[in-house]
Amino acid sequence: RVYKVVAGKRIQLATKEEVSAPAGKWHKISIRMKGDAITCSLNGKDTIEVKDDTFPKAGKIGLWTKADAQTAFDGLVAAPLGEE
Repeated sequence: RVYKVVAGKRIQLATKEEVSAPAGKWHKISIRMKGDAITCSLNGKDTIEVKDDTFPKAGKIGLWTKADAQTAFDGLVAAPLGEE
């Protein structure tokens, strides 16, 4: 799922229910935002594409896990995209 938070309110932008990420294994999650286009990939496969222009120059990210999920993140990299 892709969410944004505006004034403390979480708003879902997109979801894809049929994505499988088995527990107990490492997975690679990639998110790319160019302009208002957001593309999310899981293990190298694009899974969600959505458009949103709420924060065009914010330059921040957030990670969130639902409820009592136990999640570990390793090798987090956030970098601006080069000009294409």
